[in-house]
Amino acid sequence: MEKRDPAGGLRQDLNGLKAFLGREDLVTLDGEERREALVRVESLLGKVGDIERGTLLAGLIGGTGVGKSSLMNALAGEPIASTSHRRPHTEDVLVYRYEGTALPEFLPLRDVPSREYVHGAEAVGQIILCDLPDFDSIVGEHREKVVRFLEHLDVLYWVTSPEKYGDGRFYDFLDEAPRARENFYFVLNKGDLFFGRPGPGAGYEEMAKVLDRFRAHLRGRGISDPVVYVVSAEEVLKGGDVSPWNRFGEFRKQLFNERSLKEVREIKAANLHAETASLRELLARERAAVAVLERRLGAFIEAIPSKKEAWRREFETALSANLEREDWKTVLRDRLPPSAILVGPGYGIASAAEAWGASRGGTGTGVGDPGGTFFRDLGAALESHGGRVRREWKAVVLRENLRSMERVCPLEWDGDPGGEGKVRDTLLSALERIRPPGAFFFRLFQYVLYGFILLGFFAALAGDQLGGLTAQSPPAAWFRALGGVITAFFTPRGLAALGSLVVVFALVGWRFYIRARKVIYGLADGWNRRMAEELVSLWEAETDAAASELEACRKHLQLKGDVLK
Repeated sequence: MEKRDPAGGLRQDLNGLKAFLGREDLVTLDGEERREALVRVESLLGKVGDIERGTLLAGLIGGTGVGKSSLMNALAGEPIASTSHRRPHTEDVLVYRYEGTALPEFLPLRDVPSREYVHGAEAVGQIILCDLPDFDSIVGEHREKVVRFLEHLDVLYWVTSPEKYGDGRFYDFLDEAPRARENFYFVLNKGDLFFGRPGPGAGYEEMAKVLDRFRAHLRGRGISDPVVYVVSAEEVLKGGDVSPWNRFGEFRKQLFNERSLKEVREIKAANLHAETASLRELLARERAAVAVLERRLGAFIEAIPSKKEAWRREFETALSANLEREDWKTVLRDRLPPSAILVGPGYGIASAAEAWGASRGGTGTGVGDPGGTFFRDLGAALESHGGRVRREWKAVVLRENLRSMERVCPLEWDGDPGGEGKVRDTLLSALERIRPPGAFFFRLFQYVLYGFILLGFFAALAGDQLGGLTAQSPPAAWFRALGGVITAFFTPRGLAALGSLVVVFALVGWRFYIRARKVIYGLADGWNRRMAEELVSLWEAETDAAASELEACRKHLQLKGDVLK
């Protein structure tokens, strides 16, 4: 299990605080207090930048074949760099880190070609070793990227060998390095090559000459007092006693002294974490306030169903007062003319009356236009009763001093101001969609009565011709009687009977016409009740929408509380 890098974790926490303080829906912080807290967070983030390098970043740079991999293995005390870690490209940076140490966030590995290797050598657990590309194999843009990468390293170890210390390209690259020169250390690896001749005296003499020339080259490049370690990493890796001239132990000690300085920075990170305590208190305070709001809002939402029926009755009362207005009922009656429910002579009388009325310009207020303030008054009733949920919640907010809720869930407290338009659209749409009543029984009664009158007329016209007919009479007898009735039409008696029938039909039709107007009043009332149901449905939609808005706010508070936890 990997350990968490303290400075990186602190930066993550501070960035989380910064994001939290940047929200506009905070419950407990006003604008000024929030701005002050943001300034404190920015200040702490600046301090994190100073201590974030709690892990030593050591770069090893040198030419081809100087033994950097062997040197890293010797430092770790076990193999961490092998020949299998060869660069697929000569410009790649090879990064070796302990499995329990995280890479610093600021290390720009995306800006330079790199490969990362994780090892288990705890001896170098707080040291990240960066095997930089061979300076004699990178050119152009890749060289510039590597030079920029050097800026992020804590210390640079320049590695060379007795064969390559005189390479001018080594010193040219040294001039390009941006790091402060006091953080440069020089390693002359493969020191065992000096002692290949018989007798140690010659080896020490040759080593002294090379060191003098090497230091002279370095002083010529501005390194006034260069620290040079003559080592043989291969000798260390073989085990056993090392030669007196092999200064690997000193080199390793110097590197680990750098690590101890980093451990001090770890302590500073812990101290800085303590400085964030007051900011974390802001989180705790916000979390508690959010919990209070969520509980109170939840209790209000749960109480809505028990109040809704009483609210509905109040709206229906307000609705009834408006829908009983004569101008609105006239609209409904105009859509139910007497001719729509009359038959026979009554239909003819009604049609003639309606045609006469139309020729005179009509007497109603016009279909679908009640005029006056009808829609405006109904819209005001919808806005008032449809905004009941919001107003009652506003009363709770004011009574219990929960004004911070407005920052969390801003609501239109007074409901939707477009009530008049909604009412107009709903009613006119319902008038087109809902079929008016057809007065079925009234029409049936007319058919039955007209039928009986007509049968009586034929019976009177036939007279004695029907007297001897029975159900058992032959068809010929019935046909003779029918012929007699037809003949009677053209007699004075028949014409008188026909005139009487017309008068009776006209009188009955007129009575039905008069009755139809009263029936239409009843039909219009039934239709009006259907319109009221449509408006109640609209009110329910408005109320449910307000409740849903509060429920969404409640879920937002729950989510926010979970995030704060």
